[in-house]
Amino acid sequence: MTDICTGCHTRPRPDEAFICQQCGDQWHGDLQAVPGWLDELRVEAMKLSRKTSNTGRGSAEPPSPVDWTASRCADEIRWHLVAAIQALTLGQTPAIPDTTDAMVDWLLANEDRLPYRGQAGALTAGLHALIQRAAKLCDRPDEKRYYLGACRVCEQAMRTSRAMGLHRCCGEAYDIEQAYAETLARLHDPDNNLTQAEAATLLGVTVNAIKQRVKHRGVQPVIDGRRGVWYRLGDLA
Repeated sequence: MTDICTGCHTRPRPDEAFICQQCGDQWHGDLQAVPGWLDELRVEAMKLSRKTSNTGRGSAEPPSPVDWTASRCADEIRWHLVAAIQALTLGQTPAIPDTTDAMVDWLLANEDRLPYRGQAGALTAGLHALIQRAAKLCDRPDEKRYYLGACRVCEQAMRTSRAMGLHRCCGEAYDIEQAYAETLARLHDPDNNLTQAEAATLLGVTVNAIKQRVKHRGVQPVIDGRRGVWYRLGDLA
């Protein structure tokens, strides 16, 4: 029986690891996002609350100048980073890095240890939940999502809200600027050979719908090699 990831509780995990590759990749992306979200939460926490400024009519108590919910969320993220460092070092770290950026850098540099710690599932799921809570508290408008093409391993569509840096999927690292530029060029190519995941994204349907078209129409790939299977978009549209 295949062991299930302790983070997502849905996907299988490799032998001796406690989380799947996708949860490890999610951890990497969430860590990279932490400094930005802490900045957002700091701004949100120090606002003279526009949400409560009209609720104190007739009250002798002025609204609080601090959004304590946002402040607590920021604190919980920092505590989570500390707990992660303690887990990765088995509690034997001589000193916790003294800044959030330093903690993030340390965790990114040592992320290969994470899958083999019993707390891995709780750490990955916990940080992701905190990032989602931060997004809700800051009420940030939907960000632009950059489509980076399909992962070379799982062939699923890759998207990110970051315009530069590295994006990870299935243990592979992709330069965001380069992958985005290459994907745009390929999508505008007259021949337009795409993976099933890319075709699904471009046509606004599910990958399963594309697979059904391939099956029922007898569509043959134009490229079938080690780096993936590619189809002519016109055959799938």
